[in-house]
Amino acid sequence: MIAVQKLDLTQFNQNTIKMMEEKNYRAAIEDASGMIAIASMQDDYNFFLLGKYYLGLCYYHLHDYQSSMAKFMELTNFVLNSVIDFEQLGLDQVFFDKVRYNMAVDMFYLGDLDGSSIILQQILKNSDNMDIILDGVILLGSIYLKMYELSEDLNYLLLTLEMYLTFHEKVSISRSKAMMIYNNLAMLFTYQGDYEKAQEMLNYSFLKASSPNELFAIFNKMAWIYLKMKNIKKVSKNLEKAVEYLDQTILPQEEGFHYLLWGILLKEEEQYPEAQRLMGKSLFYAKNFNDHLEQIRVYKELSFLYQEMELDHNSEYMVKHKELKNKVNLVKKVINWSEVWQEIKVKNN
Repeated sequence: MIAVQKLDLTQFNQNTIKMMEEKNYRAAIEDASGMIAIASMQDDYNFFLLGKYYLGLCYYHLHDYQSSMAKFMELTNFVLNSVIDFEQLGLDQVFFDKVRYNMAVDMFYLGDLDGSSIILQQILKNSDNMDIILDGVILLGSIYLKMYELSEDLNYLLLTLEMYLTFHEKVSISRSKAMMIYNNLAMLFTYQGDYEKAQEMLNYSFLKASSPNELFAIFNKMAWIYLKMKNIKKVSKNLEKAVEYLDQTILPQEEGFHYLLWGILLKEEEQYPEAQRLMGKSLFYAKNFNDHLEQIRVYKELSFLYQEMELDHNSEYMVKHKELKNKVNLVKKVINWSEVWQEIKVKNN
């Protein structure tokens, strides 16, 4: 880095944060890039690393998970290769835990379940921040639920249940994180065929819900459970309830799932043209928001639909489903939960 006359980067930092709060991520990227360039010339490691972090967050919100992960990795590699310690960088360990957690989220959406799992296990073993640890446990459970979808190995469900129940019983959990756990447990019990328990979990989640986004997601998940139960009437009823919140929601990936559920319902009712339209809409969302794992699910349902319609596209969609599924980097080694939980207890006692 070349030393030049010092410029105050505080305004760049404030402008970037302001643009991110206003969800103007393109403008935030410009401000953060300017901050990084000047900080690099001034040997200002604090603002240099903050700028990289902001870029990672902005690209994530733009659903460019590859660019987001690249920025977080650049930040991580800079720190790992630096002889300067955290205090001199002006940032603490929690900041770097957040960086690694965000990398894990990016990897999850890109279908790198093994890479995401490895980072999360490192966070759980090394972090002293219970909030980050809980985020890691929730995401690791989501990874294992996806692994069950791809492999139907019951061990992933049992391990997820063990992790979630440990935290539910022994750790104080915020309202929003409790809802995430209840929603994932609803999926888990549905996979096990325990629909009554799955509905109980969603009822707990419903009692904690306070926003249109949360209610929209809950009614979608309830509809999904009734689809598994083949209770078409209640599927329709819950999707109609979800529609009441559709215009107020800002969860595009949940919207895509909503259209997929309608498509599956209409397929069951043999309303094939409308089922085809809504599944196509769901696929558009999955592609547009670069959700690799959701694309796998939609292509699978499209292949089933075209099979029932006796159309040639069935084989095309099945090939695409298998192609994307084969690109998923599957988890190779699961967490030793009892060992990790003991480490977490020691650090937080």
